[in-house]
Amino acid sequence: MGLDGVELIIEMEETFGIKIDDRDAEPIGTVGQAYQYILGKLTLCPAALCEKSGVTPAWHPEEVWVILRNLISEQLGVPKDQVTAEKHFVHDFGMD
Repeated sequence: MGLDGVELIIEMEETFGIKIDDRDAEPIGTVGQAYQYILGKLTLCPAALCEKSGVTPAWHPEEVWVILRNLISEQLGVPKDQVTAEKHFVHDFGMD
């Protein structure tokens, strides 16, 4: 993983308050894989359930997606509308 990848991982860790192990980071090739990995690390709450119970969730999946898309856009200098789940970090965004 090159410098772009390391910086992106660090940003994801800091933004979402998670730890991404090196062995877990290696197979993450697409935006969708990164999103699913992050979701697996976070405490999630379906919006309707949380609103009914009055619980403020740690994260909503939609919120995670928007934040991740913005983070990738800013870190890699690509337009937000090009950051989709199937995009590959290396092949589509030229990340080293």
